[in-house]
Amino acid sequence: MTFCRPLIIASSVLFSVATVQADTHAANQNDQVREYRAALRAVNPEYVAGGGRFEMVLDGDQLHIAMTVENLTPQMMHMQHLHGSRDGMGASCPPLSREALNGEPVDLIDSRRYSGITLIPLHDDPASLKIQSDSYPETDKVGGYTYSQKVSWKALQQAVKKEYGLSELDLSDLVVYIHGVPQDTDLPDSTGSLDGVPAHLTLPVACGELEEWNPQEGAGLIE
Repeated sequence: MTFCRPLIIASSVLFSVATVQADTHAANQNDQVREYRAALRAVNPEYVAGGGRFEMVLDGDQLHIAMTVENLTPQMMHMQHLHGSRDGMGASCPPLSREALNGEPVDLIDSRRYSGITLIPLHDDPASLKIQSDSYPETDKVGGYTYSQKVSWKALQQAVKKEYGLSELDLSDLVVYIHGVPQDTDLPDSTGSLDGVPAHLTLPVACGELEEWNPQEGAGLIE
C-alpha cells in the first residue's frame, strides 16, 4: 500500500499537465489570427463598373476592416455593408445577367434573395449597426476611396446577437456590398429601395463574397 501513493501523485501531476496543455492549445486556437478577403465585382455594370478589394483580419478581440475601391461615381458618399442570412446560411452575390431579373437592374430588394439582409454597416462605427449615417466613405475625383476601421469583435458579436438573434457570426458566410449611383441616373420606376430612401442611393454597384484566407499565403491588410 505504501507504493500506491507515489503512483497516485504522479498520475495526478500528469493529468494536470495534460489539462493545462489542452487548455493552452485551445486558447492558442482562439487567439489565432484569421483573415477574410473578397474581390469586389460590379453589380449593375450598365450604370457603374465599380470594383476593388476587401479584407478583414480578426486578431484576438480586434477586427480590422479595410477596403479599396475604384470606378465608382466621383465625389459621392457610398453606403457599404456586410449582408448575410438570419438563419446562418451562406450568402452570395447576385447574378450579373439582367435576364435573371426580367431585364431589370438588381435593386436592394432583389439582392436579399441571394445575399440576405443588411447586417453590418461599414462606416465609422460598425458595431452600432445603424444603417443610416453620414459617415460612409466618399469617393475622390476619379471615383475611388479607401476605407479602414477597427472594431471590438466581442462588441460586434453582441450587437448582432441582440439585433438579429444570430448567436454565431461567421464572417465567411457574408458578402460585402457597395451602393449608390448618381441622382440623375435613369432608373426604372419599379426599382426597389428602403422606405423613404431614394433608389439611386441604395442601388448595388459592387459585391464581393468573403472567403477565409491563409495569412501565410500573402501580405496583410491593404495599405
